Amino acid sequence: MSEIKADMHLESVCLRHKASDQKRLTNLREAMKGGWSGRPLLVIKRPCYEVLTGCHRAAVAMELGIPIPVIAIPDEALTPEQREQVLSGEQPYDTLAHFFRENGLDTAATLMEEEMKSSWAEPVAPTVMPRTRSRAGGIRRVVPNPKNDKQ
Repeated sequence: MSEIKADMHLESVCLRHKASDQKRLTNLREAMKGGWSGRPLLVIKRPCYEVLTGCHRAAVAMELGIPIPVIAIPDEALTPEQREQVLSGEQPYDTLAHFFRENGLDTAATLMEEEMKSSWAEPVAPTVMPRTRSRAGGIRRVVPNPKNDKQ
């Protein structure tokens, strides 16, 4: 794979899930002492840029004050429904990679594929909060799960 160049570098991002694997965090701290190395992270803009790949790398970079290289999925690249599907946390990386490739987002697809191959990332899906439905219009609402708060 040829090197993927970052769209931009960010000082901070929003994490999709808690970076809690202490062994991975320790290894990343050691690896990042000299700065960022490796491919950029894939992000999507919400109110903040939310990380789709690399929450542990992002957490360590923010802790160490290292700018985070990112590839941002353009706002206009996805419909609101597609954005919600991507951000739901319910899709495995291979499904997202296929979805991105089908929608002409080849760099995003490649980053997802590389994430699956990476030794940094095991195939873990972000924490999915239980959903509730409103009675009016079937609007999906995410509610906190008390089990997740005890971590």
